[in-house]
Amino acid sequence: MTNEQMKANRFAAWARYRKLHRQIIEQLSNGRVVIASTYLRHIKLTAKNNGNLKATRNGLWMQSGKNWVDISLCKFTVQA
Repeated sequence: MTNEQMKANRFAAWARYRKLHRQIIEQLSNGRVVIASTYLRHIKLTAKNNGNLKATRNGLWMQSGKNWVDISLCKFTVQA
């Protein structure tokens, strides 16, 4: 397979999820609170949720019990 045959920007979404994950982890390690908001609920992320996040090719995921929830389309707000 040559470079011309490859799909353009095929890793762009994954890079965006990794960048968002890194920014959230940085804010949590500084002692701030991050709020992930959807239309129906607000999820408060603190330093103890630091290990419950992961970035994959399919999205930004947060562990909720034994399940993983996609939070890549949420609005994120940082509080002091």
